Amino acid sequence: MNLKTRIAKTSSLLVLAALTFLLITGATLFYAFSTRSHSLKYVELDPHAETAELLLRAGDSPEQAALRLSEYGYSLHITQGDTVLFSNLNEYQQRVLDAADNAGWSDKDARYLLIDGVTLVGLHSDDTVYAALHDSAPSRSNYTVTESFFISYLVFGLITILIMVYSNYRLSKRLMHRLLEPLDNLTAAANRISAGDLSTPVLCEGQSELEAVADAFNDMQSHLQAEREKNAAYEKARTDLVAGISHDLRTPLTAVKGYIKGLRDGIANTPEKQTRYLEIAYRRACDMDALLHRLFLFSRMETGNLTLEKTEVDLEEVLSAFTEDFNREHDPAQARAVFDSSEERHTAQLDLEQMSRVFSNLTENAIKYAHRMPVCIRLSLRRDADGEHILFSDNGPGVPKKSLPLLFEEFWRGDEARSSKGSGLGLYIVRYIVEAHGGRVQAYNQNGLTVEMIFPDTQVLFL
Repeated sequence: MNLKTRIAKTSSLLVLAALTFLLITGATLFYAFSTRSHSLKYVELDPHAETAELLLRAGDSPEQAALRLSEYGYSLHITQGDTVLFSNLNEYQQRVLDAADNAGWSDKDARYLLIDGVTLVGLHSDDTVYAALHDSAPSRSNYTVTESFFISYLVFGLITILIMVYSNYRLSKRLMHRLLEPLDNLTAAANRISAGDLSTPVLCEGQSELEAVADAFNDMQSHLQAEREKNAAYEKARTDLVAGISHDLRTPLTAVKGYIKGLRDGIANTPEKQTRYLEIAYRRACDMDALLHRLFLFSRMETGNLTLEKTEVDLEEVLSAFTEDFNREHDPAQARAVFDSSEERHTAQLDLEQMSRVFSNLTENAIKYAHRMPVCIRLSLRRDADGEHILFSDNGPGVPKKSLPLLFEEFWRGDEARSSKGSGLGLYIVRYIVEAHGGRVQAYNQNGLTVEMIFPDTQVLFL
């Protein structure tokens, strides 16, 4: 038995019990009052009432008196104390006389009574009571008026109960259908979700309480859909990352193998060639080491195991040293760095090892995408109320405006041209490390791409 049918039957049984109790209570009260309350009226009604009284006073024997009274339609009843001396009353007349006795008519000096259509003529002589009763109704069924009404009341009550129980059952089922329809929709939606369908919403209109549940379910479904799409994009990015890293590793590895094979096979047959081959192989091996180190760093970042060992540093000295090292390692015809020194003192709490990765990633990004020869990298410092600003600019074409907010996203590479050149982790690592220092990073176009890093100023912190 399903829930709808159980609720409908339970409701119908409750209604049936209530109506049955009401019917029984009403019938009991009605019967009690109807059998004990007869209308007593002290009026003369039958024209032969005086004749009947005269016959009662004639002093005839009970049989003779009964015979003479019968000529006028009367029956006779004689009692002495609690003993019935004579009675030829019919059943209805006897009940009327009993009702009159219960009402105390014999204690009253009443000659004639009209009780429920029966004329009663009474005569009291010492302790003997004479009663002549005349039924004014010409014919009667086997039931009295009270009994007929009582039976009609019961039949009508039973029919009413049946109608109300059936109506309640039908209405309850309809109501349960309306109430449980949203639950059925939620069940179907749960089955759809388990089957992988997260695109179909749950509809529930016109029922405010259940509508809130459906809205919450739809919000959960939308969240699951968003998470699925995010995970799918994340997995695609990871797949692309593996493919990109494999490509980036294959290129220097092939070069290293090629130059080592040239040394082994004697192709580099002069000391100058051998030195050049070794330098190129070493540089390519360093490229692979840097790439693997980046992957290791990314793994530490993802697991939350990247720790910082910050010390207070002079930013002027840090940027000056970076500029000197950069210009020493690169051919000026291909890339050069310029630092715009300031006369103020700029300090910040930094982890120099991690910041060197930041500058290395920014440099690599500028050289890859500047599309200029030579690539000019300009560094500068300034202090504002919100902290120390390090500006890292190149002379490239910049980045499309719509792509600037995505520049530091994980695995983002902008276009196919960029995806073939890197893993999409360089600038993401930059943002992660800067934010780990309590700073923030932003990018904008200004005669090329400018990356601005803002760090808390230690001079401000200790004021």
